[in-house]
Amino acid sequence: MAPEFLEVLQMLCTISAIALDTALHYQKEKQTQQTSGVPFPSSASALSDQLVQILRSTRLTLVGTEHSLSPSIAFTIIQTAEILQQLGCTYCRLIYAPALVVLEAVLPFSPALATNLPSTFNSLGSIAACLGGKVETQIQDNQRAIQMVLEIPELPPDPSRPAIHIRCTTPILQLALTQLSRLAGLTLHQEPDADVPLLTDDPTQVNSTSKILWLQQGTQPPPKGVQAIVSLSTTADQLQQAVVAVRRGEQWGISAPVPAMLSDRELEILQLLTQGLRDRDIADQLVISESTVKFHMNNVLTKLKARTRYQAIHQAAVQGWL
Repeated sequence: MAPEFLEVLQMLCTISAIALDTALHYQKEKQTQQTSGVPFPSSASALSDQLVQILRSTRLTLVGTEHSLSPSIAFTIIQTAEILQQLGCTYCRLIYAPALVVLEAVLPFSPALATNLPSTFNSLGSIAACLGGKVETQIQDNQRAIQMVLEIPELPPDPSRPAIHIRCTTPILQLALTQLSRLAGLTLHQEPDADVPLLTDDPTQVNSTSKILWLQQGTQPPPKGVQAIVSLSTTADQLQQAVVAVRRGEQWGISAPVPAMLSDRELEILQLLTQGLRDRDIADQLVISESTVKFHMNNVLTKLKARTRYQAIHQAAVQGWL
């Protein structure tokens, strides 16, 4: 197994553990806020607003001009705020410095926290390191408080290296692929660019550019129009090769056979299924027997290697046939 994949896998496990704890905590918070009528923070909110919602009674100071951050950086800061809230953070400061984002916090001192300080922030430090950042903690001399500092650089794109833009459906994948891209020597673009290949697992992003690297998961066929297919077992060298190939207008990693095209009749039946018609209704509308409808659907399932009609409709939609 490739060392790069092992590193990404280890990172996924670390992030998953934090994300699971955070998800449970968020669920409780969301239920409480829905009951009290307080709006739950959305991803469209400014980062400082989301931190205020998470830290609640903690005093938050904003230094510098707030601007949009990459999903990986924003997610890491939010995860940090969740941990700080659970530890009873009394003061927090979000700093937008040139090419650097800093989150400073003050925690009340306790012997238990002081003893477990390394393990408490170890996972967070691993995530920050993957983004080129760091986490530092220090116990004040009077042992009345503990200081925590999270620093993450905002590195500008390096024109001398191949560029990539990453947009995944989950923060976990976003972070993991960000790390893999750094290992591959790629420069990351925060904003979409028609000339920069896009690495994604989101079908809605496929039509946003002509240079798509698709993150393949499971056995579902990739969307129509992708130029390269990668997975979490792809090495850093392979990812770099894929990006370079896509930039040249070439395909990479697309060796799996494309599912057999459906006939016009099969597509017609699938289209009617999406309208909620039953086999009998479809047969009446197309002036064929109900058994013929079932025969065509069996062919569809076989061609698309789908177990259910819902899967077949989904795959046909992803391919752009519906």
